[in-house]
This record gives sequence, structure tokens and C-alpha cells, in this order.
Amino acid sequence: MNGNQEFIQKYLIETDQPSVYHFIQLHREFVLKNTPPDARLADYWSHTIKQRAATLEKTLEKSPSIDWKSLEAEIKTTSTHSNSEDTSSASTKKRSRSSSSKTGSCEMTEEMLCEYRKAFEALEDSQKWDLGNGVYVEDLMYEFGASCTHEHLSHSFILDPEDPVYKDVFSLEQLELIKTASNNALEDYNEGCKNLFTMFTQVVNDFKTRGSAASSSHSSHPNSSVSVKEDDIIDSLYEKLMASQFQNPRTNYNEYWIQKTMMEYLDVYRWKVLEWVKNEGSEMDFVNRIWVLLDKVFDNLMIAAKRDNISVSTDYIDNKKQAVTGSAIPSKLPSIRPDLILFKDGFEFGAGECGKTEEGKNEVVETGLHCPKIMKSMFLYSGSKCNDDIDVYRALRIVCFCQFGLQMKVSVLDNPSGYVCRLRSTAYYKISTEPSKIPSGLLQIMKLTLKAIITVEQSINLIDDYLTG
Repeated sequence: MNGNQEFIQKYLIETDQPSVYHFIQLHREFVLKNTPPDARLADYWSHTIKQRAATLEKTLEKSPSIDWKSLEAEIKTTSTHSNSEDTSSASTKKRSRSSSSKTGSCEMTEEMLCEYRKAFEALEDSQKWDLGNGVYVEDLMYEFGASCTHEHLSHSFILDPEDPVYKDVFSLEQLELIKTASNNALEDYNEGCKNLFTMFTQVVNDFKTRGSAASSSHSSHPNSSVSVKEDDIIDSLYEKLMASQFQNPRTNYNEYWIQKTMMEYLDVYRWKVLEWVKNEGSEMDFVNRIWVLLDKVFDNLMIAAKRDNISVSTDYIDNKKQAVTGSAIPSKLPSIRPDLILFKDGFEFGAGECGKTEEGKNEVVETGLHCPKIMKSMFLYSGSKCNDDIDVYRALRIVCFCQFGLQMKVSVLDNPSGYVCRLRSTAYYKISTEPSKIPSGLLQIMKLTLKAIITVEQSINLIDDYLTG
């Protein structure tokens, strides 16, 4: 197989309902970059996708019509389109749109490096992030970015202080200043929530300490590979939950969400859902059976937790240059569809990406390039709707849920100073299939989710206060 066939085969294997249309929409930039020069676009990709599907005995869904002419026009114009956007005020917070797909980092062309240089030269020293002694974050980032052969977050003016490449760019003291400047990454929850998490942890720890004896009324599931002790932990947590008073969702929603979510995950443990999803599940199975249970944390804030929807923010930011100017109108860049969007009142406050494997190139590219750029578009879009108010930019935070396999981390993007957007991420926590490890896995993920929604709530209130003040 050639590279295109391998890429298509990977898509077919990982996608539950593949189609030619879905592949073109999802991997439009890959198609633009990898169409053979002598090939007719529609014939080549339709034939290759159908051929690989037949080989894999994979059924393709019926596709709606595809605008092949628009794609052909884009290929004729350029196969590696680069587009950087300025905003006013903190205008320099640029999100670079390149030909990088969700599966790789594109090679930096001369055109892209030129755009990067022009963006940097437009920055004013007086507005940059000063680390002291006239050392600016933007200058050191640009020097590094200009030396890169492939796309990096520095080309979008996004700085992850934990990125190991920066150990040779900034001193340890400078990195610490960058990490700790201004806002906390995530907000904390109240004592009522802490007490519930402590209660669940205590139940598991007490059970592990004293050991367990199989109850005469209990028998394991016949197909279970988990010991009676592990099953008894599930029952003990259930009994503790039932004995506790469930909170009123109108007055204590976060506590209520903890109780309800734990009850739902106990069923996931009880009926061994985690095991079959881990061993046999598709990416959609991971979303529908494991991760969607967390989405209900957003309900009381009337946030729409949308799965696999077009991002309004990226569509707006990436296509701002489309206008009637007397010259050729730039082709509309393809819409981005994150696996999760947190949407409320026309604003997007967070995103998420999922995968069924915990490690590999896909996870690295998604969390280290693709997701942060989406977050920045959401950040810029929200700020632009607040008239690029600098105080809004300084306080606004966008979150991202990175869910791969049974592990999850949360990333937060903000703008503490200068033109740079900072990216900070928690450690990964993993849901174990063993109930005895619930305190170190599931509970930690629930805590992260709760902190993320409280952080999102502050961003919502920030924008509401500005728009109504």
C-alpha cells in the first residue's frame, strides 16, 4: 500500500460509519496535499476509498454530494494553504491555520515562514510579555519557531511551558514565571464536593484494609474476571450512596452531579462495560459508554455539550479574510469538527478530543497541536465579541478535555500577558477496570471535570458581565 491507501485504511478501521463524504470533510487538508498531480480528484479519491473499503469488507455509508470543483480550485491555488489572522487590541494573538491535519504536523513552507515573520514584526515591544531585563517571551518564541522545519504551536503564538523544547529557549526561572503568572489553571470546588470524594475514597480504603468476605447473598457474574472482593467494593459504594442523602440539583448541583455520576459509573463497573470497551470498543464506544457520562456536569449552566459539531469559532476566525475586494476571493477553509464543543449563547468555552488508544502519534498531535489551535480560535472569537477588551482577554480561560483510551487530562488556555496564549495541562488520570483503584483513577477524573466546569462558569460570567455591564 502507498501512503494514501494506508491513511484511508486507518480511517476505515477507526470509523464506525465511514463514507467518502465524511473522509473528505474530516481530512480535507490531507486530500488537498496528497492528490497526485495527474489524477482527477473525484475519481481518484472515490475509487481509492471504495477499493480499500471492499478489501476490508467495510460498508460505506451513502454520501451526500461533494463540491469537487471547490477542492480542485484550492489545489490549483496552493496545496499547503497558510492563513494567519490578526485581531485588534490584543490583536497579536494569532492562530495559524496550516495544512496540518489531525494526524500530523505539516512542513513549514517559505510562504508560511514569511507569514510567521510578518506576524512577529507587527508586534510592539511595549505590548509584549516582559520577563525582566528587556527579555520578551515573544522574541524567544519567534527565534525558536523560525528554526522549525515543521509546524509547532509557537507558529500560532501559543506557549506550553511544559513543552521540553523550551528548556533550551528559556531559563528555569523564566519558565516558572510563565507557568505561575496570573490565573490559576483551574478553579476548585467547595467543601461539600470534597466531602463526597473523601467519603468514596474512605469506603474503598476501609474495604481494602479490613479485607472482604464473600457475602452469602452475593455471587459473582459468571463471566467475571474480577474477584469477589472487587465486586464487593462496588456494592459497598452503592450502599453508601443509597444511605446518603441525595442533594437537590437546583441548589447543590455539583454535589448532586457527583452522586449521580458515581451511581452511573458503578453500573459501568458492575456489568464489566469497561472491560469490553477497553478490549473491543471503537472510538464511538469509548465516547458513548464512558466519557459522555461526564457531559452532564454542564447541564445546570445550560451549556450544550455538542459531540462532533462544527466549531463556530474556528469557522469565523479562519475565514475572516473572505470579502469582495476586487481580487480573487479566497476559498473558504474547511470547517473544524472537534469531538466536543461547550456552547452557550453563541460562545464556545471549551473543546474536547477523543481516541481509543492512549498513546501514539494521534494523541500527540491532537493534544500538542490540533486542540490548542481550536482553543485559541474560541479564545479569539469570544474576545472579538467583547470588542477585544484587554481585561476580558486577561481573565478568559478556554478548557479542553483530552480523552484517549481510558485516560483523561484537561488543558487550559489563557493570556496572562503580552501577545502569547499560554497552554497548561494537568497530568493524565486513568480509569482502571479494577474498582479498588477508583480513588486514584475515576475520582481524579471526576475532580478534574468539576474543576473544569467551575472554570468555564467563571468565563461565562466574565463575558455576561462585560456584555450587560
